[in-house]
Amino acid sequence: LLPQEDDDAGELLLPQEDDDAGELLLPQEDDEAGEHPQPSLGRTQAPWSKRKKRPWSLAETMRLRQGVRKWGVGNWVTIQRDPSLDLQNRTNVQIKDRWRTICQKKL
Repeated sequence: LLPQEDDDAGELLLPQEDDDAGELLLPQEDDEAGEHPQPSLGRTQAPWSKRKKRPWSLAETMRLRQGVRKWGVGNWVTIQRDPSLDLQNRTNVQIKDRWRTICQKKL
């Protein structure tokens, strides 16, 4: 725990022995808004979790097939990063999933 400043006397107050070690000290209600921002207690979502699903175009599918011929199955990150294939707007997981979909359609 960090030392607290006593507003009245200007001296530092150190945590006492009987204080809870894991206690989270939040600002008092009389503190002005914005002076002590509240900590975020919720989990933040990953930036990719809100990606809008876009259907694969025929051109993207053909570039994926070229990438698999060039780099081989399983090299999804390499395929995704290859500038000649122009698949940087797709994740390696999307590329892998699309390849599996293509393979299932062939069966």
